[in-house]
Amino acid sequence: MSPTDFDRFHAAVTTLAVEHDREMSVQQMEIWWAELRRYPIAAVEAALRHLLRTQRFFPKLAEILAAVEGNQKDRALAAWETVYALVKAGKSAEAASMPFDDDGIQTAVRRIGGWSRLRMMKEDEVPFRQKDFVTAYEGGGGGERVRRIGGGEGGRKGVKCLSD
Repeated sequence: MSPTDFDRFHAAVTTLAVEHDREMSVQQMEIWWAELRRYPIAAVEAALRHLLRTQRFFPKLAEILAAVEGNQKDRALAAWETVYALVKAGKSAEAASMPFDDDGIQTAVRRIGGWSRLRMMKEDEVPFRQKDFVTAYEGGGGGERVRRIGGGEGGRKGVKCLSD
């Protein structure tokens, strides 16, 4: 979130507090802002709406963070969407040196062969590369083996590369 998102954040938190007959102190609002501002406002709003509909009691910050972050598979799929959007936009060369808020992105990309290999990915390979990426991302720096991109497949005629 950016500082311009604070009003939306405040409104979403206030809605949750009103529904649970709670008053948010200025200090509590500042703590929540400090901890949640690293996430997109849309993700925070969605998590707060979800908690509003599903929680009988006013949630703790840890419960809100869990709702925003989702599970490891959700984070891996969200990271893949970031990677795939960059590859599809032809920005994989810049992405190799791009800092991400999530260090797991560059680690997973390296584990499946790097940005240059993703750039050569064919349309029909996308689901397989996504699976490889998610496996690498969920495995972190661990020793899981992941299929490398392009290993011996060669160019297939009539299949367009994403970077073409």
